[in-house]
Amino acid sequence: MALLTNADSQSQEEQPKEQPMSDATRKKGPEPPPDDLLARAGLRGEKAREQLLTAEGRPLTIAEVSKVLDLSSQGVEKHRKAGRLLAVDPGNGGYVFPSWQFTKDGILPGLQAVLADLRGFSCWAQLRFFVNGNLRLNAESPLQVLRKGKLAEVRKAARNFGEHGAV
Repeated sequence: MALLTNADSQSQEEQPKEQPMSDATRKKGPEPPPDDLLARAGLRGEKAREQLLTAEGRPLTIAEVSKVLDLSSQGVEKHRKAGRLLAVDPGNGGYVFPSWQFTKDGILPGLQAVLADLRGFSCWAQLRFFVNGNLRLNAESPLQVLRKGKLAEVRKAARNFGEHGAV
């Protein structure tokens, strides 16, 4: 999916190839022409979503989460709808669950409280919150800080998520 310009002296075959997207987020279709800026922006968005989803491991399907949590698919779906698990729709009509929210003992401690604080945001914004560095957390990601057991700090950052201003 290399973008060629008039300044490029290498042929398309010499361009480095990007890693393929996972089956969970793959979109099929031809490469847009170089002058189709809107389509190119869409492809950049797809790549950004893929990076968010795979930042801490590949996403899990509802069947895989059912096994991890020893719940039925309906039980997992109930948790998702209630905002107790984070799931995103990668555009293929189903949901996938970031794997980092699960531990050997179940759900990452503190996750559900933080998700409650983020309830007004889209699932993609919530995912972005957890995996990106946060100035209120000394540039660590909320996920890293939550894994250290610092729930109060992460909840404070979550309650301030999306606000502009001083830390």
